[in-house]
Amino acid sequence: MSDASNPKFQGLRRVMETVWLPAMLGKLDMQWTSLPAIWDADFLYGPPLESGLGTYMLCEINASSVFPYPVNAASAMARAAVRALMSAKAAAQAGVTICEAGIDSFGRTTTRRLTRR
Repeated sequence: MSDASNPKFQGLRRVMETVWLPAMLGKLDMQWTSLPAIWDADFLYGPPLESGLGTYMLCEINASSVFPYPVNAASAMARAAVRALMSAKAAAQAGVTICEAGIDSFGRTTTRRLTRR
């Protein structure tokens, strides 16, 4: 297990976030907000490139029996939840109805708004 900011895995993280997950969501006709708040992915080592750099193969994505790791993940999730609630409260005060609010799997607050008629 490794912290999300570990420099060793930033290339892998970038591919996961920008290529694999968008492709999976597209094939399954899902939105980022449909992903569970807590999930993890397991990888196997793939064949090395000619340059000698290693590669990875996605083994599985787990959405049950996972917990926030590392320890600071729980506080990051709590801050994202507070941002989502504050966004919903501000929208309600401005006369906007939130029809969907959540936190995506990267801790970003997501909302879809409809104006109250």
